[in-house]
Amino acid sequence: LDVIFVVDASGSMKSNDPEGIALEMVKAFVDTIHADDISVGFVAYNDKIVSASIPITMAEQVNRENLKDLIDTTIYSGNTDIGLGLTEAYKSLQISGDKNSMIGLISDGATELRGSTTGRNDDTQGEDVAEVIRHWQDQTIPAVIIAFGPHRGDAGDLQPNTKSISDVHYV
Repeated sequence: LDVIFVVDASGSMKSNDPEGIALEMVKAFVDTIHADDISVGFVAYNDKIVSASIPITMAEQVNRENLKDLIDTTIYSGNTDIGLGLTEAYKSLQISGDKNSMIGLISDGATELRGSTTGRNDDTQGEDVAEVIRHWQDQTIPAVIIAFGPHRGDAGDLQPNTKSISDVHYV
């Protein structure tokens, strides 16, 4: 099984997750996995890819520590491009091969590219979200959204683009 966490590292998460609970949740998951047949990957995004790791086995302590060190480098800042984060996760799963896969999207859901210097906009990121979801549906890859923030993570922003995603959990 390949599990990949896609974590919103935008500036809005700084106020919706001031204690960094999202990142600590991923690290706690990494600490609990010790099986040879389970690999964990990580993508942190804002309007750029902040950091990423293809799924790697958690059977070795050094791999768990390296992944947690990568997660620890994540700082909440910038705009939000969910499409970019999901596309990177999809590419990472393709690189890791033909295994069962699962995606965990952790976000406050507020897509915001106004003022971004990347050249992307809400339309292009929305197209990316739709395309990735089509691929996931074709490959029956389950995904879970964990929505952060006092506004229920603006889950309404996530749901229209991700209605095929299996479940939404609010934090």
